[in-house]
Amino acid sequence: MFTVGQSYYNESIRKTVLAFGSLFESVYITRYNADGTEKEKIRVPLSYGSKEKFIARLTQESSLSSNSRVQITLPRFGFEITTFVYDPSRKINRTIQRAEVVDGVYQKMYSEVPYVINFSLYAFTRNMDDMLQIIEQIVPFFAPEYTVTIKMNSLHPSVDIPFVMNNVTLDESYEGTFDTRRALISTFSFSAKTYIYPNICGSTGGIIERTDVNFYDNPDGTLEIGNSTYVGDVGYTGDHITGSITQVTGDWP
Repeated sequence: MFTVGQSYYNESIRKTVLAFGSLFESVYITRYNADGTEKEKIRVPLSYGSKEKFIARLTQESSLSSNSRVQITLPRFGFEITTFVYDPSRKINRTIQRAEVVDGVYQKMYSEVPYVINFSLYAFTRNMDDMLQIIEQIVPFFAPEYTVTIKMNSLHPSVDIPFVMNNVTLDESYEGTFDTRRALISTFSFSAKTYIYPNICGSTGGIIERTDVNFYDNPDGTLEIGNSTYVGDVGYTGDHITGSITQVTGDWP
């Protein structure tokens, strides 16, 4: 199962995480003046981290001293992986191999393993209007899923990964004193139906580029070459890059 002294890393999980984060890297909110004109447009920054980490940063006191960290600015996105769940509904035969010639090298790989990676996306804002703008920019694109095409590896250059939105919850706390900083938190729950891939192996036998078949005429119908009369041969050559096959007749040198 495990090869001693060897390791591999296809970045299957990392690429899924990057694809999920890229969906929310260009979300903006717009604030308006009393007369309806645009006051400012703010891009909502995105970073990886747990919900508790961002809440702790929100409650920290702002200070000019280098001994204290400042409060984070709002609005802001944070996201994290919550669970990995095996998906038996997409299971395929593990003994099936996928083999291709990539850049002139013969490569093969056993079947991928289906997993569901669950994500939580957190949106932090100071007022309700900012939060509603964020929700309306995300929810319409998931009905209930949004599919992203990812290049997983050299043998799987185009894999469609559905990101499914499960639910959205809004947390607005009214507890605390009047000088306590207000923060609204929305939690978006997502599931990514992705795959985790095994290692890629190279063939030690090389690529078959030529075949040669000899034909014999045996009156008694047996396959013994010694009792048969040689009739002729036919050969084929193939190009593993273009996939073309050429028939060649006559004796091979």
